Amino acid sequence: MFDPYTVRMEKDFDGWNIKKTFLNNNFSVPFYKERDIWFCYLGMNIGCEEDGDKSVFLRPVIVLKKFKNGAFFGIPLTHTPRFGKHYFTVIDSHGTSFAMLAQGRILDGRRLYYRSRIMPKNDFESLKLRFLLGIL
Repeated sequence: MFDPYTVRMEKDFDGWNIKKTFLNNNFSVPFYKERDIWFCYLGMNIGCEEDGDKSVFLRPVIVLKKFKNGAFFGIPLTHTPRFGKHYFTVIDSHGTSFAMLAQGRILDGRRLYYRSRIMPKNDFESLKLRFLLGIL
């Protein structure tokens, strides 16, 4: 049973709301493309949803699919080793990361902060296939 008075983890929802309002009102959508890995403002989310960094709300995200309205489908990355059908290992000059396929979602381009790198084409094609087969 849900107990609204039980504090499970302290999260800065107020800080995220201030940042989210600023992004919505002051940022334009940067140029980005599929295969890019960007640091993205994911913010503070609920429960098992993947958060950004606790202080600046950022997390690296792979741009899986770009849409015409400035939105994209992104898959967040983590350095914490994760394996199984809902994860994809990314090895590049930045080390080893793990794409969290089940955490993929539609994001607005205004959440993008800076491009970190571009995923190699062969790895990206493998990621797309793994996403399509593994998420269902």
